[in-house]
Amino acid sequence: PTRRRRCHSTPATLWVAMLPFLISPSSPTEESEALRICGPGCRTVTTPHYRIASAAPEERIAACTQTLEAVYGEVFAFLPELGLQPADDRSPLPVVLFTEHNRFAAVAEAAGLPRDVGGFYDVRADLAVLLDAASIPAIQEVDARIREFATGAEIDAADGGTASELTNPAARAQIVNWRARRDAIVEQHDRLVLRHEAAHQLFYRFGVHQRSAANPVWLVEGLACQFETSAGPGAVGPPSTNPYRLSDLERSAVRRRPPQPSDVRSNRPEEQAATWIPLRKLLGQTDLPAASTPDRAALFAESWALVYYLRAQHGVRFAEYLRETASRGPAATDAGAGREPARFEAFFGPAGADFEERLIAFITPDR
Repeated sequence: PTRRRRCHSTPATLWVAMLPFLISPSSPTEESEALRICGPGCRTVTTPHYRIASAAPEERIAACTQTLEAVYGEVFAFLPELGLQPADDRSPLPVVLFTEHNRFAAVAEAAGLPRDVGGFYDVRADLAVLLDAASIPAIQEVDARIREFATGAEIDAADGGTASELTNPAARAQIVNWRARRDAIVEQHDRLVLRHEAAHQLFYRFGVHQRSAANPVWLVEGLACQFETSAGPGAVGPPSTNPYRLSDLERSAVRRRPPQPSDVRSNRPEEQAATWIPLRKLLGQTDLPAASTPDRAALFAESWALVYYLRAQHGVRFAEYLRETASRGPAATDAGAGREPARFEAFFGPAGADFEERLIAFITPDR
């Protein structure tokens, strides 16, 4: 999960520049051109808080809007915990949901991002740009295998055919395994991308982050990570934990200290390379590490953990700190720019080894 931070003046940015017209075109001609960029069959759907442009099937748009509205309610209910009131902006939140990976990848590249991201939030345009989970290459590969296998078995896996119709137990088990893998990828995408980017959009819309300010990277990502998993029906605010980020945190925390005999070592290279980011370095981070790297996973995990810890253990001071960051002026005129660790320590004390130990002990008490 990532978002565009700067607008680069290149012809490719015309793709991105046209996207806001999908949401609020000023003429039928503009709307027609913008919808063409989105893809054949693109139309707009309006919900209580969003306007979504997409060519996705109705059921996928419905699933997307249900998730977006759920995150809206969770973030809105969370703001009083932070001691903040949402900015009074009732205009629909703009979202583009692409169904063609190549179209989406071109827009991501125009925004200065890798082609393999699943979505991003454009801060300047206040626009969430997403790829429908069904269009992820990994999903399409699994779907192709299921269709090929199901066709040979004379069942239609896409239109209600079930693995139970197969008489071969091995074939039936293979179909079940592929479908389980597909469901897991879709769930992870919807949580780590759709919910994450939706939270970014809301925290900017509600005034927790300022578009022109130097918002701390760890805070921007840490708050969004709080909402990657749902607290469940009827719950208020973010859930008690985030298993995705907790797993990454445990791996990076292991590498913070000398190896122990009880440590479980993974054979996966990306897990072996996960490294703890020292707290003061995390606080001073001004940009995200490259996508799909262990350093990026560590930054997201530690940012989630730090926000979660501060909410639970230093709630009053954390609310004061958020009000301070929300009141900052443009980065170019901010006298404190580049001094984020010092700003943090003014509220929470020294950000050294002792602080790190308390943080890790709170997040992973059984470690």
